[in-house]
Amino acid sequence: MRQGNKKKVEMQVRTIRTGLFSLVLALGVAIPGGIAVAGTQRANTAQPKVSETSTCTKGAPSDGYEGYCATLDGKNTYFGLYGLGFPSINGWGLCADSPANDGNYPMTTYNYVASGSPSGASTAGFAALGYALSKEQALGRISSGRAGLYTASQLGAAAKIVYNHVAWGLAYPATDAGTTAAVSELRALMSQVSGITAAPKLKVALTATSATDPTAKITVTVPGANRGLADQLVSFKVRGGHVKGSSATTGTVTTNAKGIALVPVIASSSAANVTVTASARVGNPSLAFFKPTRINKSAQILVAPKVATVISKSSTLSLAKPAATGGTPGPAGATGATGATGATGATGATGATGATGATGASGSGGTNGTNGTNGTNGTNGTNGTTVDFAEFYGLAPGDYAATIAVGAPVPFPELGPTLGTGVITKLTGTTFNLSTIGTYEVTFEVSVTEAGQLELTLDSGGGPAVLAYTVVGRATGTSQIQETALVTTTVANSVLSVVNPSANSTALTVTPGAGSGGATTVAASLIIELL
Repeated sequence: MRQGNKKKVEMQVRTIRTGLFSLVLALGVAIPGGIAVAGTQRANTAQPKVSETSTCTKGAPSDGYEGYCATLDGKNTYFGLYGLGFPSINGWGLCADSPANDGNYPMTTYNYVASGSPSGASTAGFAALGYALSKEQALGRISSGRAGLYTASQLGAAAKIVYNHVAWGLAYPATDAGTTAAVSELRALMSQVSGITAAPKLKVALTATSATDPTAKITVTVPGANRGLADQLVSFKVRGGHVKGSSATTGTVTTNAKGIALVPVIASSSAANVTVTASARVGNPSLAFFKPTRINKSAQILVAPKVATVISKSSTLSLAKPAATGGTPGPAGATGATGATGATGATGATGATGATGATGASGSGGTNGTNGTNGTNGTNGTNGTTVDFAEFYGLAPGDYAATIAVGAPVPFPELGPTLGTGVITKLTGTTFNLSTIGTYEVTFEVSVTEAGQLELTLDSGGGPAVLAYTVVGRATGTSQIQETALVTTTVANSVLSVVNPSANSTALTVTPGAGSGGATTVAASLIIELL
């Protein structure tokens, strides 16, 4: 069949389908199972969904999956997913071309194959969008929606709306409450991983807080964004012990705003090797594109997320068994009867001591034996873990006679406990040298009289640079300013400081004897640990 005749037949079939569907709606005729009408749910068939308020003027797609026809900001079309049956990992996809092209609906019969993204599309937000869509797929929301928030069709439409904004710069249109909620959820997931360059990373660290009570610190971070991943569900398993306060050896935790979750553990045997294994299913920060290769090669290019990634890590620590705690001792038992004394046996006579014999002549020396072969060398032992940390502090009253001026660093002139190879050292009372390239956990707390803020700066050779994600403060004078943050250095001998931000208007007074009315000296503290 010639291409022109083929297109004419397709248009006629589409017109017939649309006309029959409109007639059925007008007459109120019962519709067989598998056909979607007026927002009803259906099985995963190749039948389109139709919204409650609008129809597609050029006909609904034959391979629509989750979505609906609508007129949004003057554009009438199908907003949603196509499938199932396309070659993407989940069998569905979105139209990837610019909405201005008004290309033909995708169909599984067009033999889609892997391709690049459409010409002119902005790729800057593709990694974050891929993460968000693959996470929604892993949570089962693509096919089921979220009860009370949005349906699967509304999430499908939201996915198309967000893609149009990311790839083509289209403004977000006004939509119904469910679609708006789904759009907001996708944007929030993308915001969590803004700047992501690879799948999130997971770390488990076991630290002994006593002879028998370790704590597992589980951290999920976003590569490229230099921050933790919040609200990530993590599964864990304990071997050689159990969760403190229960007998459970498995469970789940959710990371906090800094991407951290803590699991307290008790050892179950003497000198046990306690191991905590954590795993999480995280979004995949990438998108795949597909193009048609037969029948209608001008149909829309498809875009779809890749499969979510499972990340897993373990940590082991040797601990002593906790002391047993039994009930109260029972009463002492009655003393048993004394047994009869046995008869004493007769003492034997002592024999006479024999005379000492003469010393025999020395024998001749024997010949030397042959040397044995050398044994094989033993295997090298594993490298031990070096811990590097240091604490610096100042006392008030005593070390803070002057206020901390705007733009000036906070002094921590006193040296507290340190451990390690000298990676962390004090240059001056306000500058601290990080000699090794790596990631450091930095914690500071300062009692000040005024409402204000503090931040970390890092000098990598070009002068102090503000680490914007470390700015903390308080609006009243009733609490400390404190922060715990991860700082990654890229050059050796980077210099760290705690600073009163230059954009602020108030010098800060380190409060003498804060919390005690001045009766007891209070410390301002800075703790730095190389992870």
